[in-house]
Amino acid sequence: SIRTHFDMSATNFKTKGDANKDLATIVTRNYSLDMSSYEGRAGYEFHAGRGKLQFLFGADALFQYSYFKYYYEKTTVYTGGYPSTVSKTNTRSATTGYGFSPLMGLQYHITDLVSVSTISSADFISFAQKSSTDDFYLSGAGTDTDASSFSSKGMKMKINPFGIVSVNVHF
Repeated sequence: SIRTHFDMSATNFKTKGDANKDLATIVTRNYSLDMSSYEGRAGYEFHAGRGKLQFLFGADALFQYSYFKYYYEKTTVYTGGYPSTVSKTNTRSATTGYGFSPLMGLQYHITDLVSVSTISSADFISFAQKSSTDDFYLSGAGTDTDASSFSSKGMKMKINPFGIVSVNVHF
């Protein structure tokens, strides 16, 4: 998070991300899981009040992206003349969102160099999601495949209540 303070306002830029990858083989089963999510915000806030206590209000523009991929393979080996079977599933999903987040908060200046603050906001996000699944099944009786996909669009809202108190050092 980067903040630039002016006389009675500030700009902020924030990013966060998370990625997780997992691979496993358990006897006759293989699976892999790949998930990631990223968010970026840029905003402007105004400060009202000239004393030690200031009220903050403003808004952030935001972007979100998340990705999910899951692969599963199972091999069943039969004895006594029965044929072996293989089944595979491959699922993918990606979601992109854009929005804005009005915010308000309080900031108390302990000294000219140190302050504490807390902010509450509400995220309003328009999102689009695309997902697909491919299934494959192979046995002595033949092969069967199935593919499906869907897309969805919508709006979501998230309330970020007061709760985190930040200790700020002003240069």
